[in-house]
Amino acid sequence: MMATAAKPTFTDAGSSAEVDLSREAVAVCVDLAAMGPQETTAAYVASGHARIGRALGAARGFAVLAVKHPRSPENDPLLGWRIDLCYDVGPKSPAQIVAVEKDVREETYLNDPLIRITCEEAGCHRVEHVADPRRLAAHRTTIAAKYWTMFALRDRLKAIHALSPTTELHLSFDRASQDCPFGDREARLLDLVNPGLAPWAQRFALMVGRLEGLAVLSPREREVTNGLLGHANVKNIAADLSISEARARELIRSVYKKLRVSGRLELANKWASAVAPSAPLGHTTAVARRS
Repeated sequence: MMATAAKPTFTDAGSSAEVDLSREAVAVCVDLAAMGPQETTAAYVASGHARIGRALGAARGFAVLAVKHPRSPENDPLLGWRIDLCYDVGPKSPAQIVAVEKDVREETYLNDPLIRITCEEAGCHRVEHVADPRRLAAHRTTIAAKYWTMFALRDRLKAIHALSPTTELHLSFDRASQDCPFGDREARLLDLVNPGLAPWAQRFALMVGRLEGLAVLSPREREVTNGLLGHANVKNIAADLSISEARARELIRSVYKKLRVSGRLELANKWASAVAPSAPLGHTTAVARRS
């Protein structure tokens, strides 16, 4: 009896499915790299998240910038990692995606056994299939479980993009209860896209002063940076932020100093030339086991 050929998987090198996925991943990364500055940092994050989400068939999720602090308590289960920024991304209407920066306590996201283990793999690009926290008795009353219930979630894929050994961008993509769970195809597509996020992710890091070696920008300075990248003049920036022109000039000088640029032109060049670190970070795929 003739043996039946094994069914090809999405990770089979040279398979037509893998080629199609690679092309789709390239298209997503090209669109992200071509994305220009937005009115706000939240809008920039939302636009990028939405582009990836369309490819994955996921309309909502969130983005978290996690930073490792050099000084952390002994036996810290998070190994020094803490939330710096968090954006909740979701559909407001079929034609509009909005993002709202939220004040999220550390335990909401990082201080959870489902996520804590990822801290040990920091510094590597990776993709995780996150388990439903409501299936674990110890987590049914956590904020994470309430979030899943509030938005009637069924499944989550998460890409962790390592901006540096001490800074990571976590992008989560959710499917609702009426949708089918994510499959191998979506996980593989996100795995292919993740390393190619570098230009888009590095520009986001520039906008918030989190590029390696730069000083961190204050919320006001981030707004000023968005204005400068959007070619707003001092008068426009002052009006948009409801501050005096003198205060606007002071903030602009502070932004230039922290981002180590001499002026608007050099800032624009720094944005345009944002690329991945010269020494590529590790790349692994970790899939959280379902419970």
